[in-house]
Amino acid sequence: MSDTDSKSYELRIVESKWVPITEIKKHPNNWRVRPKYQMEIMDGVLDQLGWTERLMVNVNTGRLINGHMRYELAIKKGETEVPVDFVDLSEEEEAMALATYDPIASMAVTDRQKHEQLLDNIVDESEKLDRLLSMYDEQEKSVGSQLELVTDMELTAFEGYDYIVLLFKNQLDWITALDKLGVQKGRISINAKGQEKTGLGRVIDGSKFLERLS
Repeated sequence: MSDTDSKSYELRIVESKWVPITEIKKHPNNWRVRPKYQMEIMDGVLDQLGWTERLMVNVNTGRLINGHMRYELAIKKGETEVPVDFVDLSEEEEAMALATYDPIASMAVTDRQKHEQLLDNIVDESEKLDRLLSMYDEQEKSVGSQLELVTDMELTAFEGYDYIVLLFKNQLDWITALDKLGVQKGRISINAKGQEKTGLGRVIDGSKFLERLS
């Protein structure tokens, strides 16, 4: 066994306690953008489970590293204190922690059988989690599936029309919009190697858009 294999991971948590929410400082370089729907889901989870994970704050800078969404929801809920793990990190280490938490978690792949068995035992009183999971399931099934390419737009855009362009920067908002507007999904080749992208944009008639909103 090498020295690297035998070396234990260093514990950087130096203190855990409840902290007045007014003392928490959001990180100015927090890069995560949380869509409204994700906030609603997390709110439902917190309502049912309560605090199962502490916020993370660097004791040396006082800045929040992990838990910005839970912090924002706690403010909206009127919480006066939040549970915090204080970690002892340099500013360089703080930047690394801030940059890597969500991306590393997103690298995980799904064992669908185990995941479905787990979901079967969940009772979601708020129905928020059920909605998220159904959207997640739809996204999972679309990866690698054989979708028919939709080539015809409902409307061909040109300058004689008045129109609004909606740009979605995350998959969750995009799937939500497709569902709410009844928009067909499509698949399109993006390079000469035959690689494809699912989620071809749609141009839809404005009057139909209003009907679907109602």
